[in-house]
Amino acid sequence: MRVLLVDDSPDILLLAGNLLRLEGFEVVEAQSGAAALAQLAGGPWDGLIIDVQMPDMSGPELVRRLSASTAHRPPVVFLTGDFDDPALAALDPAGVVAKPFDPGSLAHRIRRLLAGEDDDGHVAGGSHQAA
Repeated sequence: MRVLLVDDSPDILLLAGNLLRLEGFEVVEAQSGAAALAQLAGGPWDGLIIDVQMPDMSGPELVRRLSASTAHRPPVVFLTGDFDDPALAALDPAGVVAKPFDPGSLAHRIRRLLAGEDDDGHVAGGSHQAA
């Protein structure tokens, strides 16, 4: 599974990137929204893992720009350490992973979210049957 990991924190990029690689993900990293937009041209991507708060543009703004420029947007998982951020109100809570995250469950959770499943194995928007 090829994913683009976008976070302004070098520590998060290193930790999450290495954890995901150990779990078999192909990870490309970007440290800003602008860098992510440049990397996205090198797709295809199976999923995007994006920090909600970044200095140059928010994660939701990055997704809006991507959605406006392409017909196919891969599934998105947002990372955040601030659940009081107003930007979260417009996001699907099933697609948000809290920072700090549990290293043992990060890859599993992201794999499920990118597959469109919630934490209980239900397909999002489906009839709540395990996939």
